[in-house]
Amino acid sequence: MGWYGHYNSKLALICLLIFFIMLYRNRKVYSGTMQRSNNYWFVFIFMALYSVLGFLEWDTYHYYGMYESTKASGYNLSFEHFFFWLIKTLPESYLLWRVAIWGTASVLMVLSAKRLNINANVFGFMAALMFITQLSVTRGAIGLSLMIFCSILFIQSLDRKKIGLVILAALGIYGSIFMHKSMILFVLLLIGAMFLPLNKRTIIISVILFPFLYGSIMTLTGRISFINQSDWMIDYIEREKTEMNLNGFIMTFFRSALYILLVFHMGRKYLYEKRETSKPLFFLYKYSYILIYVSFLFMGQATSGWISDRSLHAASFPLVLCASNCFDNNLDNTKRITLEKVLIIGFFISTFWKQLIFLRMYWS
Repeated sequence: MGWYGHYNSKLALICLLIFFIMLYRNRKVYSGTMQRSNNYWFVFIFMALYSVLGFLEWDTYHYYGMYESTKASGYNLSFEHFFFWLIKTLPESYLLWRVAIWGTASVLMVLSAKRLNINANVFGFMAALMFITQLSVTRGAIGLSLMIFCSILFIQSLDRKKIGLVILAALGIYGSIFMHKSMILFVLLLIGAMFLPLNKRTIIISVILFPFLYGSIMTLTGRISFINQSDWMIDYIEREKTEMNLNGFIMTFFRSALYILLVFHMGRKYLYEKRETSKPLFFLYKYSYILIYVSFLFMGQATSGWISDRSLHAASFPLVLCASNCFDNNLDNTKRITLEKVLIIGFFISTFWKQLIFLRMYWS
């Protein structure tokens, strides 16, 4: 597929168009007047198209070179075994390989939304604002999507005492570990989230402890060379150093601030206003909080900064489901407040700016 031989900003306009179609179709979510829908086909098709085509994401083109080299040599040069198996098993087509990975990830996220009974219109709007650019980033999306879906299935099945599904969900969570090298960290944090309580007291304590924990981690990572212990981390560290120019720093700070505001807003809804929510949704909120907290703990660390970047990326998977529920005004019949409008505009700026950077750099 010659489309991916080099960065292609002309074809990237297709993904940009998908982004605006998703927003325009569900534009009434901004005012809080969008009607409820259980029809997920629209969001699935456009979310899958955006991430499978991936014309606005750098790694899409990098993976093409890796795919071609692996296919030509017959040896697994860079991928986890699962992706290498896909290359050997599927007909020779980079696009088909992407369909198997990002298409499946899209299916799993839609199935997660369906199991949580999330308003499909709101989910489509929030997915465009804060998720599709994250979904299309890495092949690890299939591992994160599988983990999120199985964690929902696990909690729901445990409540209904369906032991067979509980075991199946647990196996799915375990299987997600093999979908990307970083997945072991997120599964461990997921297991931790199962046992850690989240309430007003623990949030206050976590905020108070943050500067002490941050200082301790900075001291510890300054003494331990993670590079010598794990060579595969070099890629993440070097990539972060390359991308973290002034523009990258500003956008990372801006998006991180949006995540904090969003978590604060949802905490107010769930913990203070006592908005009724399901166990799986509250668990996903708790998991999002933990991932963002970990991301900030490792932000700016010399040898382990990749944890910050990866954790913030992983947080977008549970967060888009929680945010879709939180922004569904049909649940409480309240008007869209100023903070919600600010968050919507902020995520639009963040997502569109990332897309615009790619278009400006490679337009010729």
